[in-house]
Amino acid sequence: MLGSSSAFWPAFSTIVSAGISLLLDLALLVLALTAVRKRSPTGGLLMTAAAAVQMLVTIASPLAYAGAARVGSGVESFAVTSAILGVTLTLVRGARWVLLLAGIYKTAVGDKAEKERRSPGPLNPSRTS
Repeated sequence: MLGSSSAFWPAFSTIVSAGISLLLDLALLVLALTAVRKRSPTGGLLMTAAAAVQMLVTIASPLAYAGAARVGSGVESFAVTSAILGVTLTLVRGARWVLLLAGIYKTAVGDKAEKERRSPGPLNPSRTS
């Protein structure tokens, strides 16, 4: 009884999870390219890069684990390959978080502070051109 349906549920859950993740990644990408980019070009660029990295991970992760299952010639080989994949994907996700947080910071503070620093005014009289 479990034979045919036991393969269905893992595949179904992977498709649903990846689909939801891709929709959220796409929402971040649209937000970064529209609203954020208008307020802060640098912040928008960083958030766009974060969304692109996350979309790549969302697509590549299940494919990488499926490939690891086929490449491994035993339980130990699969365990080592899975561990390497897990660490690699964690590092890539960490880089995505750095990009996202830097984009949020630049949007909230960075571009505004940079404009104020470059603009002439009473606190910066050397910039009078």
